[in-house]
Amino acid sequence: MVRGGVLQVARRWLAALGAEPVVEANASAQAVRSPIVMAAIDIIGADPDLLTAVRNSVQRLLATEPGSRLACVAVLRTNRVAMDEPLDKDGSSKHVNLLVQLKHWARPVLRAGRPGRVEQDGG
Repeated sequence: MVRGGVLQVARRWLAALGAEPVVEANASAQAVRSPIVMAAIDIIGADPDLLTAVRNSVQRLLATEPGSRLACVAVLRTNRVAMDEPLDKDGSSKHVNLLVQLKHWARPVLRAGRPGRVEQDGG
């Protein structure tokens, strides 16, 4: 490979100077480029038909917003006064079980051809 002279390198550098994309580093610009759709799901107490209807609505919303991401939120009920038992009767973590169920609910959204990832938060 032959290196160009100083003048040739300077020309290429100046030509490439305007080709760099301008990226704004603030939250509002990021929200415009890739909006986040949040779905609050009651995995434990909801009717399966309702869960399916909510998932279908989420899929339609994501299809209308290119570059959008899905944030799934579920609530794990805790006691206010008494101590909570973090494990189920079988010894598995209630929090982990809820996140697994939430991921299982969201999986068809990914199968529907949505690139990207599903963000989860249980709590």
